[in-house]
Amino acid sequence: MAARSFGEHVRNLRKARGISLRQAAKDLRLSPSYLSKIEQDQVPPPSGKIIRDLAQLLDVSHQDLAARAISRRNERTARKLGETRVELYALYRIVQDIDDVEVLRALLREAYGKMGKSEEEIQIDLDRLRSELSELPELPRLSRTKESLLADPCRPRLLRKERIEAMAEDVTLEYFGRVSEYVPPTPVEELIEALPDTDLVLNDCWDPKGEGQEPTVLGVSRFSRKNPRRKEIVISARLFESDEPHMKARLNFTLAHEMFHVIEHLEMAKVGTGISFRRQIMLPPEISKQVVRPSVRQRRLRMWIENDNGPRRLTSDEDWREWQANYFAASLLMPREHLTREFEERFRCASLETPDGMNVREYAFEAATTNITPHYVCDESLSSLFGVSGQAMAIRLMQTGLVV
Repeated sequence: MAARSFGEHVRNLRKARGISLRQAAKDLRLSPSYLSKIEQDQVPPPSGKIIRDLAQLLDVSHQDLAARAISRRNERTARKLGETRVELYALYRIVQDIDDVEVLRALLREAYGKMGKSEEEIQIDLDRLRSELSELPELPRLSRTKESLLADPCRPRLLRKERIEAMAEDVTLEYFGRVSEYVPPTPVEELIEALPDTDLVLNDCWDPKGEGQEPTVLGVSRFSRKNPRRKEIVISARLFESDEPHMKARLNFTLAHEMFHVIEHLEMAKVGTGISFRRQIMLPPEISKQVVRPSVRQRRLRMWIENDNGPRRLTSDEDWREWQANYFAASLLMPREHLTREFEERFRCASLETPDGMNVREYAFEAATTNITPHYVCDESLSSLFGVSGQAMAIRLMQTGLVV
């Protein structure tokens, strides 16, 4: 199908040549965030040297690419996360399935009656509200207390752990061809680029302006706003471009997590609704000039280690979707067979039993993050080798029975 915009044309050419977004940006000496915005038509098409470099990289006519850039300039479509209040998202959840205009009018009349607004003002706001709500792109899950209000209307299939692991293995096999060809870490970016009708998009609207601050949202999966038949995995630009090891680990898990939403859950959702699945939230760290405190990430890790109350109860459809996506991500990034083989080579045993008086999560985290065992001093820890966080590896070690 012919591209309808300059950005879509560039993206199709890049993917047809098998060049990843990260590699293309590196070759063009652009930031991945800017190249992603070009492909999503969120900035005007470039000109001059960038067009020439693009044409050379994509092996197309410079004149043709320049002509497309001039004739298909698009307005910016990016919308900042904070522009819409949480209450408006909540209201959208309530009214999105209400077809009766009188019901909406009654809601507005009751609210505006206390504000002294006229019937004419109610009608104007009603028209604007229905228009704006129909275009809301993303619906975040902000906290457990609001899950029932902001949850997505998609009931997940009942999938056993073995089935989810088999789905992850199928994705890996399709890319590598044979199990023996797999080498960690899993090239999750390349796996996503190979997905049909799916685009990887970067978003800098979730990223604080201050240096060193972490993004408030990591990623989201959704249908494309421009083409409802295509799907998008949207990732924080700062997360994607960061060189910090813990951010790279979060990126890998977020990509794999959202990949499952695209493969499994978006297929079950109604095309064209614009619904998206849970954003991967990262709370910003507290900043204090007087006292050096552990970061939010460190405190959350400590709370997880110390809380040994067993697995979380899954009560809502969203809980189950998130559990499925997390289990898929763990299976994709830390394949059972390869993790087991690496574990047994390092520790010379089939599993490690937690010593008396020690928390199993703490012991698993220690096994996940150390590169020193009774038999080897390895170049990397298990978590570093597989490109995941220590917590993710610890959970996987317990899932697979390697630490009990």
